[in-house]
Amino acid sequence: MTVRTLAPFNPEGVAPWHLGSAKRGVLLLHGFAGTPPELRYLGEALAAHQWRCAGPALAGHATTPADLAKTRWQDWAASAQEALDEITGEC
Repeated sequence: MTVRTLAPFNPEGVAPWHLGSAKRGVLLLHGFAGTPPELRYLGEALAAHQWRCAGPALAGHATTPADLAKTRWQDWAASAQEALDEITGEC
């Protein structure tokens, strides 16, 4: 089976991001087969209103379809927990 994707792949275009430096924080999680930039505009708006924002990439996401196929919901949940632990440690 051949997997077709848009070429060339630009990892910087789908990279995780962090915005703001406030004491209260919000974790913005993309959906299945999504990427962090889907929530960047929301993060920018929240950061402008005194929120610290994080948009992580869940396990297997923001890379290749082959990487995603190697993961399960437990991996995604672990990624979300790790990101939550990180932002709560900052706020």
